[in-house]
Amino acid sequence: RERFMALKANSPAKLQARFGGEKISALFRRAVPGNALREGAVELDLSWVRSDKGAVFGGWVKGTDLLVEHRWIAGWPVRFPEVRVEIEGLWDRTADRVEVSVPRAELGHVWGRGSLKVGRLTGVRTYDLSVDFPEQDCGKLFRAIPGELVPHLSDAVFQGSLWFRGAFSVDLQDLRKTIKVDLSGDWDRCRAVTLGPKVNVDALGREDFIHRVVVKGEDLGITVGPGTGEFTPLRHIPKYVQAAAWGTEDLAFFEHRGFKLSLIRRALILLFERGYFAYGGSTVSQQLVKNLFLYRSKTLSRKLEEAVITWQMERILTKDRILELYLNCIEFGPKIWGIKRAARTYFGKRPEELTPLEGAFIMANKPDPPYGYYMYRRGKVNDRWKTKLKRVMDRLHFQMGAISAAQYAAESDLEPKFRRVGGDPPEAVDVPPPTADDETLEL
Repeated sequence: RERFMALKANSPAKLQARFGGEKISALFRRAVPGNALREGAVELDLSWVRSDKGAVFGGWVKGTDLLVEHRWIAGWPVRFPEVRVEIEGLWDRTADRVEVSVPRAELGHVWGRGSLKVGRLTGVRTYDLSVDFPEQDCGKLFRAIPGELVPHLSDAVFQGSLWFRGAFSVDLQDLRKTIKVDLSGDWDRCRAVTLGPKVNVDALGREDFIHRVVVKGEDLGITVGPGTGEFTPLRHIPKYVQAAAWGTEDLAFFEHRGFKLSLIRRALILLFERGYFAYGGSTVSQQLVKNLFLYRSKTLSRKLEEAVITWQMERILTKDRILELYLNCIEFGPKIWGIKRAARTYFGKRPEELTPLEGAFIMANKPDPPYGYYMYRRGKVNDRWKTKLKRVMDRLHFQMGAISAAQYAAESDLEPKFRRVGGDPPEAVDVPPPTADDETLEL
C-alpha cells in the first residue's frame, strides 16, 4: 500500500518502458510480499498515463523459472517455468478505486482471463474478483501445473476438456453480509485415465482395502478399512449416528458432487477475520480424501490435490460407500481411528449399540479430537460441550428428523455416560485448549 501511494504521488504524467535483466528481477522479488518470490527472471512492459482524475495503465509481465515459497501455497518451494500476464488498468482517484483487467494470463500451454476491482483504497476496502478459464484440453491444464503443487498426482493423466468460471466479491465493512462466492463449469468431459500409483481411488471400492494411518510422517501402527477387523459396515451403524456424521459437517452431502459453496464461503469469512486458514471448508468427501491420501497442513497445494482426488472419487463411488469409509477411517481421538474403536473406547460398546447422544458426542468430536478425548478423561463434559451436544441433538431431531421426540427427551440432560474398559484410559499427551470453535462446524 505504501509503495502504491508513493507511485501515485511521484508518478510521471506519461511512461512507456520495458524492463528486464537481473536488477529488475531482483527489485521485483523484493517487492513481492513476504519474500515469497525467491528466484527467477522477470520482464515487464508498462505504459502509464496520468491525469487529474487518476491514471490509465497497461502492459504485460513475464516470469521465467520462478521459484515461489510461501506457507499458504505449499510446505516447500514451487517452481513455475513460465508465466505471462497481460494487464489493462484504471486508477480512479476521485472514486478511490483501482480496476485491473487481465485479458490473457498464460501458464505453460493454457490460458485464462480475469479481473480485479478494489474500492476504497484509503479505507476499509471492497474487492470484486472474477476468473474465467475457457474450454481447453484438461490434460494440458494439468501438465501446466507445477509438479511441486501436486506431488501425489505427479503421474496422473487426463483426457478431454473442461471450462470453469469463478467470481468473488466482498465489502470488508460488512464482511458476513456482503461476501459472495460463485463457481460454475463443466468437468464432465474431462476423464482421469489414471491418478498415478500414489493415489488408487479404485481400491476404495474393494472389500480388501486397508489403509495404514500415518500422521506427520509417523506410522501409528493403526490400520483402517474393510480389509481389517475394525471395520463396521454401514448397515450396522445406526441411522442417527450416520446422520450426526454428515449433519455436523456437510448437510448437503447426498446432494452435491464433492464440493459445497457455503463451506467455501465460510472458510473465506474466517480467513478474512482471523488472517489464517482457520477452517478448510471441506465436505465429507474431501475430508475422507485428506485422511486417506494427503496430509493435514492447510495449503493451496493440498486443497488442489484434494479437489482432483475428490472429483474422481465422487465419480466412481456411491455416497453410501463414501460415508461408510468416512465413518471407519477418520480420527475420533488420540490413536482412535474409526467408529468401532471410538464406540469401544468412549462407551465400551459396539457401533450398533450407541445411543443418539453417544453418537452425537463421537461425531461432534471430529473438529478437535484431542479436546473431546479430554472430556472423556475428566469423566464428564463441560458447559461448552453441553452446548455443542445440544446443537447436534437439536439438528438430529428438529431439522433432520433422525431421532424421535422420545429419543430426544430421553437424553435431554446432555451427559454422555462414559465407560472405561480395562482401567484408566491413557493420558492424552499435551491436550491443548480447543482450537476449533463451534463456528467451524456446520451447525
